[in-house]
Amino acid sequence: MARGRPKTTNGSANGATLGFEAQLFLAATRDLLLPILMSGEIRLKDAERALETAL
Repeated sequence: MARGRPKTTNGSANGATLGFEAQLFLAATRDLLLPILMSGEIRLKDAERALETAL
């Protein structure tokens, strides 16, 4: 039996299935929220509420 990564349905080596726009959205969300969360300026629940309202 061959070892290594399992085959994916889309043929990519890492199994990523997100579209480019989704990747940009996730990166922008991370870049916006991570520094604020790490500094303690807002809490996770507050960030979740803000994100839900934005969507």
